[in-house]
Amino acid sequence: MKYKLALALAAILATAVVFAGEPLVYRNAEYGFRLQPPAFPAENDFGISATPVSFQSSVRDGKAATCNVQIQNMDLTPAQYRELSLNQFKTVGLSLDGEEARRVSGKDAMVWRYSGSGIKAIALAVYASKSIYLTTCLAPDARFAEEEARFLATINSFALE
Repeated sequence: MKYKLALALAAILATAVVFAGEPLVYRNAEYGFRLQPPAFPAENDFGISATPVSFQSSVRDGKAATCNVQIQNMDLTPAQYRELSLNQFKTVGLSLDGEEARRVSGKDAMVWRYSGSGIKAIALAVYASKSIYLTTCLAPDARFAEEEARFLATINSFALE
């Protein structure tokens, strides 16, 4: 249960391309396919969260590495969001292994590394007006070192447009 909850907090951003005036197309060269994902309406109401993109690796021993982007519509300061997040980590048996403040697209942001309940994760929280853009990448403990470079590339590629 804790692994599933931690997994829900999280997921590798792959190649998605937008051509002017055309819908979003996801292309995966590794497996040789493309598709047009559904265009769900943006959620801007306070308290509503959306996870517009989520990616999962192959499943090994019943577990997969994941990366996702979640938009949390909350009117919280970075300090309030940090406190809320650290309390949530603790509640599900995760511990903070490190944190780093940074700027992303001119906005305050925080990178967290955390672990516990059989997983290790890297997350980027970007504070933009009344929303928090949370990119989370996690893997089972035994697989984290193998995925870490991909996770960092994903985290470092995030930008607001």
